[in-house]
Amino acid sequence: MGARHACAALAPLPGERNARLACWGYAHALGLADNRGDSPGELGDAWPKIDMGEGTILSLAAGIKYTCALVEDGAAREVRCFGEIPGGKEHFVPVQAVDFGTKARPFAMAAGNLSLSVAFEDGHVRSLGVVGKDVLDAPNTHVGTELLVPLPGRTLALVGGAGGSCARGEDGSLRCWDFLDGGAIGHRHCPVLSAPISLGKGLRAVSMATSGSRFCAIVEGESAAPRVKCWGINQLGALGVGDDLDRCKSESLGDALPFVDLGTNSPVEEIAVGASHTCALFGGADAGRVKCWGAGIFGELGSGEKNRSYGRSSDTMGSHLPFVSLPR
Repeated sequence: MGARHACAALAPLPGERNARLACWGYAHALGLADNRGDSPGELGDAWPKIDMGEGTILSLAAGIKYTCALVEDGAAREVRCFGEIPGGKEHFVPVQAVDFGTKARPFAMAAGNLSLSVAFEDGHVRSLGVVGKDVLDAPNTHVGTELLVPLPGRTLALVGGAGGSCARGEDGSLRCWDFLDGGAIGHRHCPVLSAPISLGKGLRAVSMATSGSRFCAIVEGESAAPRVKCWGINQLGALGVGDDLDRCKSESLGDALPFVDLGTNSPVEEIAVGASHTCALFGGADAGRVKCWGAGIFGELGSGEKNRSYGRSSDTMGSHLPFVSLPR
């Protein structure tokens, strides 16, 4: 999903070798004259498919006005993108491959609004500041802007948010960064977050999620079950630590960064970060159940309450934090 559009990778038709996408939403991101999916008869069999060339789509990443696919064709892999170039006289650019200047194979992508990060099997992460300017301006353009993530060993996973990305190393270590105006690498909201992130002695991240200004990780260590730590901008208690203080500086990370008190000993299996709220999916005795915290202005926490936020005070977390009432 991009900011205003979404795409699905389609299974190839019998005898076909080309990968295809079905996309809907914001017209300018799709090269259409009108938005797709806001009127009857625009989808289904009438839906125009986007030909991504020969191969199989492994993953997708999308920003405000662009979409990229990681495509495998035999032993080769490449990133192919399409979308609208931002700034000046905007125009749509059809599908094209991106030359990252390396023979290493890409294996993961993470997208921000205008940024794209790609992890390669040589252990490097190459990141683009403004996708339209750096990628979608000429066929097979060479991309020079890159970030070599200084993690021990190789990068295993990437996540991206509105402007920020995080890479996780094979030892569970993390590094997070943002693209500032002009494409410079740093962090818009929390400058220290461009440095390696310490989650605490003996703890390692097993998965992570970000909205760009807030980050969460499922961590393992000496505790019996995987638990959650969140850091960054603490809008309306979105970090879930019982106050509204930001956790950006090094002295507020590591062992000083508290676990999110979710009121259960069940392991956390997945985490998702929104603009100002976060949700966790549990396993174990609470398998399939969900809890959400942060801003509850529009009912996004699923608590059944109006304009009720959770996470700004200790009496809204732990056993006070309700499970979302899901259908059976």
